[in-house]
Amino acid sequence: MSRGESLPVARMKRAVSVAVVVLLVCLLLINSYCSARVSSIIRGVSSSSNGGSSVCRALALGGGGDRGAYEAGVLKYLEQVQYQVIGGISAGAINSVALSQYKIGDEKAAVAFILNKWLSLQKSQVYKDWPLGIAEGFLIKSGLFNTSPLHNFLTANVNVTKIRQSGRSLLLGATNLVTNSYERFDQFTDDLIEATRASSAVPGVFEAVPLTKNGKESLYVDGGAKYMTPVSDTIAECFRKTNASRVEVDVILAIGDLQFGSHDIFNKVQTTPFILLRTLFGVVDDIFTKDIENAQNAFGNRATIRVFKPSKWLPGYFLGFTDAAEMIQQGYQDAANVIKK
Repeated sequence: MSRGESLPVARMKRAVSVAVVVLLVCLLLINSYCSARVSSIIRGVSSSSNGGSSVCRALALGGGGDRGAYEAGVLKYLEQVQYQVIGGISAGAINSVALSQYKIGDEKAAVAFILNKWLSLQKSQVYKDWPLGIAEGFLIKSGLFNTSPLHNFLTANVNVTKIRQSGRSLLLGATNLVTNSYERFDQFTDDLIEATRASSAVPGVFEAVPLTKNGKESLYVDGGAKYMTPVSDTIAECFRKTNASRVEVDVILAIGDLQFGSHDIFNKVQTTPFILLRTLFGVVDDIFTKDIENAQNAFGNRATIRVFKPSKWLPGYFLGFTDAAEMIQQGYQDAANVIKK
């Protein structure tokens, strides 16, 4: 621990370093899975979906820990857009359930709700240490941190009945550790709160979440362990849900802020954790890009994909939950720049 560095910050940095190694190994295995999954999704879309003349609007939200606040900033700029299908993974899953509580036409209230929650959210409402600390999380538990606070936060702020009555389709994704497969959850999932927590369970960092699906209980972690952004899922759901001839999908990538040149620390510090982080972010950026490219290639001119991502490095370290206001402002500005192009 360096001089002047608090014990909690030092412990957090050690935890993040351990988690980075785990995540890097997981992410290196994803690329081939994504292409196969998109092909499976396309086969499930009926050819009859070509018959309509309308446009279905969809939203796909990726992960990124506290960078979910950046997504909220983008949505603030897009608050007039009425999404019929909303899909999210990890932090994007939390934003998705929050949005989906509001009926189509109530976008302004939905965005105001999300902004308020991000501006007041503290890490103590998302996770906490195990009684024996990180050592217990690493050696005994299924994650470095206990996310029971997130369960309590979601229970207090998410109304499942409203989600089911909103008229929107909701899609979340989590990874089944028993079958090693990506699984979808929708607004009619029995335990939607825990499905959301499972989708947000970053492997190695947050504890795995037990869920019962089709009568079988399995442990689940972050959907991003298999499929980073639910672009193809949301497009396919639009065609299934409506008789639209085209889909317009907005994709928000909260951790697409990989402009290393704008963040000097990556160029000046060459320690193992920073080398691993730089490699990790490169892999993540490539996977995000391939998710979008696969969807565009699969659906062709039937789908228009608009991407929003950070134009510069965002503050903090993903698990701090202290810089929401700055990230919201950056998201709003980046969205404005994309729309004005």
